[in-house]
Amino acid sequence: MMRVRKPAVAGYFYESGREELLQQLDWAVKHELGSKALQLPKLGADALGGVAPHAGYMYSGPVATWIYSALAIRLWLCPLHRPKRKFCPAPNWLKR
Repeated sequence: MMRVRKPAVAGYFYESGREELLQQLDWAVKHELGSKALQLPKLGADALGGVAPHAGYMYSGPVATWIYSALAIRLWLCPLHRPKRKFCPAPNWLKR
């Protein structure tokens, strides 16, 4: 059986409920600084990667939507806030 870790900061840096979280992500995409779309049109060479801010969706969500929308393949590598963690699971909010 697969173990699922409960979110440690849900309700602090992002909404804790599923519907509220989806609304917050929709807000980030549609924000004046957001990407306005979940998938951006290809404008040149394929992006190999990017660095997205992760200060909390209310602070950096609109800016982060640009990198998430530009990448065709999404693999999240996270900064290790806790040294004992060896990986960071990828969020799947863009797959809805």
